[in-house]
Amino acid sequence: MLDERFYEVWFVGDLDEDGVKKLRESLFDALRRGEKRIRFRFYLTERGDLSYLGELRRILLENTRLSVAIDESDFRKLEEDIKSLEKEVLIIVNKVDFLPPYLRSEKLRIAEVGGND
Repeated sequence: MLDERFYEVWFVGDLDEDGVKKLRESLFDALRRGEKRIRFRFYLTERGDLSYLGELRRILLENTRLSVAIDESDFRKLEEDIKSLEKEVLIIVNKVDFLPPYLRSEKLRIAEVGGND
């Protein structure tokens, strides 16, 4: 299943109430686009911190139509992952002090939590 095509949503930063709202919006966007699978990838500054799963649980319980994969990666791998992109990815940024220049890519749609996208 993981080799199949997914609607990709990457999350960078802290997952809080506003971040959950953005993730929920991305799930509804995937449904509107007719997607069947969505992958949420979390770029964490502290690898192994699973506190985001409690917040994510609410989204998963609301979903009845999409296959969902959850992935986590080290924040330091973000630049490398962006450079190797083959398709468009929605990246949600929350409470990050600055947007690194490598976040500017034609294959990235950036949504800032609390911002207008």
